[in-house]
Amino acid sequence: MDYARLDRSSSYISAIEIGRTSPTLAELEAIAQVFRTTAIGLIQEAQEDASDVGVKEKLKAESLFEQLSEADRSLVLDFMVMLRERANRNK
Repeated sequence: MDYARLDRSSSYISAIEIGRTSPTLAELEAIAQVFRTTAIGLIQEAQEDASDVGVKEKLKAESLFEQLSEADRSLVLDFMVMLRERANRNK
């Protein structure tokens, strides 16, 4: 984020890109300037992208998954594998 003059790690920027964290308003404005748009323009574009039902469901699932204990995460993953195997058998 050298262009935006943000002193942030690449992992922080990556977390913003995948929706794990959100930039501050000042950071959003700096990023918008790099792309020659406004903070509102970036927000509107993000909302349009998130209007896809699949994206919303994935973000919700990811948020819920992150709130679980490690043991519960393992259980969820096992359950998902079981569902996928069942779907494959029923094809």
